[in-house]
Amino acid sequence: MPAIHPAYEDRRKAVHRIDASRVWAVLIGIDVYPSSDCTSLRGCVNDVKKMAKFLTEDLGVPNDHIQCLLGASSQSWSTIVNIILSVYHYFVSTKSTPTRINIIDTLLNLSMKPEIQYNDNIIIYFAGHASSYKCSDYHIEGGPSAEGHIEALCPMDRTAPSGTDDNIPDISDREINTILTEISRTKGRHITFILDCCYSAGNTRGPLNVRRGAVPLPPATLSATKIMLEHAHTRLRDLPKYHSVFDGHWKPDMSSHVALAACKDYQPAEEGPGTDSRWNGMFTGALIEVLKSDNLTEGSTYADLIDAVKEKMSRNTTQMPVVAGNADSRLWYQPQV
Repeated sequence: MPAIHPAYEDRRKAVHRIDASRVWAVLIGIDVYPSSDCTSLRGCVNDVKKMAKFLTEDLGVPNDHIQCLLGASSQSWSTIVNIILSVYHYFVSTKSTPTRINIIDTLLNLSMKPEIQYNDNIIIYFAGHASSYKCSDYHIEGGPSAEGHIEALCPMDRTAPSGTDDNIPDISDREINTILTEISRTKGRHITFILDCCYSAGNTRGPLNVRRGAVPLPPATLSATKIMLEHAHTRLRDLPKYHSVFDGHWKPDMSSHVALAACKDYQPAEEGPGTDSRWNGMFTGALIEVLKSDNLTEGSTYADLIDAVKEKMSRNTTQMPVVAGNADSRLWYQPQV
């Protein structure tokens, strides 16, 4: 007579009881930038490690479903050693180095990865520097195209020689949004985009702030706006739903994903020592603590999540995280009950 084994006991919290085999993640963390205009950060690599640990231990995501693009940690060795390592990565890049081309390739590959089924959960996380560009740097002054800002994530090889006449540009929000739209076209709209950087609430109105302990980070050059958009257009123009990144009336497609951002547009995204004395982003630390807590129930939405994170962060900072997109979706896009 065969042995009778007890039924598997799912020890995950009810809100996290999803099919973890259908969860995929790309986690990007950059502490050290060789570029002279970028001060080193201290918690971004730790943020990614904490996020990966949460995904595997609390959500049950298989390790091989998580791709981490990590620069050198500013807490590992001396700053000088890390700068040397980062400069080395300018010239000898592996696929796990958070360079511009690797970030773009990794994200676009999500849309083509055969193992990812339609409506699988896809989590994309970025911790690092960000920048902001005036539309008037590129568009004709005085018209509607000249209004507002273009936000951008800063890859590790920002402003490095590209092998052409141009230096490597940042990654504009228009480029990122176009990629998210393409991923949603082939893999569904169960995408969670998490940003622990300064511009992340959208359209910065004042001087750019960055994570605590750093100085304001301006665009690389005035002409960098044009170069950044040209790089995006060249790479993405053949996508089926491509909308020109040069369009002066460009608007993001927020139907493709839910975005969780570290702060409002006029605030810095702070970092500091966590409960384990290791540095991390204030937002990421609070986010993971809330996800691991009993604050969320089986029916909790992304709006509920960000409200709980706000409450937790309010005890230590005035930084206000935000959610954009369909905030009423249940966490991890679980079916409505």
